[in-house]
Amino acid sequence: MTSNIPATMKAWIVQDKGFADLQQTETPKVDPNGILVKVHNVALNPTDWKHLDFFGVKGATLGSDFVGTVIEKGKDCKSDIALGERVAGWVHGGIRVGTGAFAEYLTTYPEAVIKVPENVSDELAAGLGIPGFTAYMGLYQGQHLGLEPPSPSLDSLPPVNNSKKLLVWSGATSVGQFVIQFARASGYYVIATASPKNNEFLKSLGASEVYDYRDEQTPEKIAEAHPDLTHAFDSYSEHGSIEACGRALPKSQASKLVTILPIGSDLSSVNNQVRASFFLLYSAEGEAFELFTKSCSKKEAQEDRQFMASFVTSGVFTNLLSNGLIKPDRTEPQSGGLSAIPSGLDRLRYNKVSGSEEILVKVSSMGLSPADWKHLDVLGVQGTILGSDFVGTVAEKGSDCDSDLKLGDRVAGWVHGAIHDGIGAFAEYLRASPDSVIRVPDNVSDSLAAGLGITSFTAYMALYQSKNLGLTPPPADLDRLPPIDPAKKLLVWSGASSVGQFLVQLARTSGCYVITTASLRHTDFLKSLGASEVYDYRDPNAPNAITKAHPDLTMAVDAYSEKGSSALCARALSRTQSSRLVTLLYDGDVREVNPHVHATFFLLYTTEGEATDLFFKSCTREEAQEDRRFMAAFARSGILTNLLARGLVKPNDAEAVPGGLHAVEGGVDRVRRGEVTGKKLSISL
Repeated sequence: MTSNIPATMKAWIVQDKGFADLQQTETPKVDPNGILVKVHNVALNPTDWKHLDFFGVKGATLGSDFVGTVIEKGKDCKSDIALGERVAGWVHGGIRVGTGAFAEYLTTYPEAVIKVPENVSDELAAGLGIPGFTAYMGLYQGQHLGLEPPSPSLDSLPPVNNSKKLLVWSGATSVGQFVIQFARASGYYVIATASPKNNEFLKSLGASEVYDYRDEQTPEKIAEAHPDLTHAFDSYSEHGSIEACGRALPKSQASKLVTILPIGSDLSSVNNQVRASFFLLYSAEGEAFELFTKSCSKKEAQEDRQFMASFVTSGVFTNLLSNGLIKPDRTEPQSGGLSAIPSGLDRLRYNKVSGSEEILVKVSSMGLSPADWKHLDVLGVQGTILGSDFVGTVAEKGSDCDSDLKLGDRVAGWVHGAIHDGIGAFAEYLRASPDSVIRVPDNVSDSLAAGLGITSFTAYMALYQSKNLGLTPPPADLDRLPPIDPAKKLLVWSGASSVGQFLVQLARTSGCYVITTASLRHTDFLKSLGASEVYDYRDPNAPNAITKAHPDLTMAVDAYSEKGSSALCARALSRTQSSRLVTLLYDGDVREVNPHVHATFFLLYTTEGEATDLFFKSCTREEAQEDRRFMAAFARSGILTNLLARGLVKPNDAEAVPGGLHAVEGGVDRVRRGEVTGKKLSISL
């Protein structure tokens, strides 16, 4: 066979971070201990685009999972794999020159492949590598869960042992499906979480019980039903799933949890009895590495390689597949050969492959806000996507999405960019919760709609959530402004700010008598938005003038919340009655200024529904879930869409910045330097 190996081949070669090119390149030479494989099919994983975008080494071949035929063995290779044998496995693509699966040929080691039985097609076998090997390593290696693996000669499933319990969080993921099946082959009673639509499918794989991962009480339900559960595998490891596993495990005895992404600091506060381990399959290459916050010495990596080599040589995976005791992950075939790789990676990168409650939005314009540079400079997580505000069209809905949004609907909203993997507005596509967007009426342009998200949602939450001011919101079908009620007075400090403008307008639709502060050049503008009075924010006597004119003023929102503005608000509020002040940043304790003031500080980010500790604001998951439900009701009510359509609320003015995504850096810098006030920068794609 070796005489038929061409000198060159086609392969996707990394040119720079985020960019690869299909090139004619030299066919790799087999290592003395390795094998050369002619690739039949490849499978795409999230790790492929992450390696390209964040770690890609120039000249390296991209890609991880493959199936193909062995056409050459190194002179020192002692494996019993024969020439012409069909094998499937994984390589660490995108890191080293000459190593990667997205090519016509690849080199690897026999310890990283399994023999593919005849009953498994190339299409299905291509996806065995990363998920199958990851599941086995997490379940059976001693430093992780350390379970007893199934016999290599197993020909039928053993009885379920009810005393051997395993929780698999996100059982419908590619890794989760293999975890369930391997554990069932080991006789475990498997408890899984997934979308309810996957219940029967996961039970067919071997799960004894399946809980709804979306149910906030699922961890507690599992803990109550299975107080003896001491092993868990989190095959998702994002967005609070690690902490959810901790809540499901007992707090009275030691337990083990294995994760496939880094473990945050919140787990120990949830359950300090859990011994958690985070691992990456790449350590099984046998070389020291540091990746995704995971570091591994050469000695540790060699131990991992030896463990996974014993897995391969045992033939257990091949046997289980051959006997139908394990089924490969379901796949979606893509036509086009190697030329189809970029579109496939984009589907993964932008989460177009989704079984979630989310929507996929094709972004048409982005709005820039101070939150963007603050996240970039202070909080940004490496490898995440920047950006918060956007407008675009719904391109896809997750299969579990119950929103009435339709494909093609134009929506505007916000996401928490620079924090979560794969979520951010400064991109061609983004994924978002349907509860963080509104439909955009026809009379609002993309340029103006791009700035609606954070500002309008923040204003609504400040005014109407009971833990903040608790006002009564306008009805969803309001068609004209109600009369002003002089008894419903509200102070909006910094009314000309982007949030301030929405506060003024929304409060006016609720019939409030709005008092605001701003530069006096904005007086007529703010009165056109609904303010009844405007005071000069630069006047040091403004707070005294306000409280003198309105001694019964008991509500305020500080839309600036910096440099002592919250104390100025407190001075303007009643000195004899209990008052409420809502701030958008923590600006010090105002009780020394006015002991009658009850101040609350909130962040819109709590409406994601997860525990938060950000900008001096901490929030439990239970509190965050309350916030999420409140804002979901707002988003789905259609209130803001109606107000915009009728002209009762106007978007912030916008400055259109040309240049597309290339203009983001300069725009963020302008906002950082304070050059943009009272309007939004909008960038169209």
